[in-house]
Amino acid sequence: PTPLTHSPPAPAAPTAFAPISAAVRSRRPRFAVVAARGTSDNAGIYAQYLLAMRSWLRLEQDDWDGAAEDARTVLRRSEQSGISQIQALVSLGLIQGRRGDAEARATLERAWQMAVGTGDLIRLAPCAVARAELVFLPHRLQQKRSAP
Repeated sequence: PTPLTHSPPAPAAPTAFAPISAAVRSRRPRFAVVAARGTSDNAGIYAQYLLAMRSWLRLEQDDWDGAAEDARTVLRRSEQSGISQIQALVSLGLIQGRRGDAEARATLERAWQMAVGTGDLIRLAPCAVARAELVFLPHRLQQKRSAP
């Protein structure tokens, strides 16, 4: 497929998250401060989770390069947390798909297999939505090319 030069409109966020997503996008935060307690191992796992979630936020804000950088950092460093890897793979797979990268399908398949392993809907749903977007992307690209 032909790569997109800019992100298509973001897929609709679940209704419960729409106001939160809109508020974050409107403020374009440069950083977030999070306090947590636990062992240093837990802090490292939590940091990877936050980085994976930031990749998703950056994707939602059309910062594809930043989102991809965060996702790749998580994937390089997170042997400990499959949950972080799932979110990073979803973000990266969506970016790859929107850019026309042939690796998108394999990236999202890896995320899906990891999500299936958890059995948690909160992990499965984002993977399913991302895979559906990947299937629909060629149609959206065709519409964009044929629009006046």
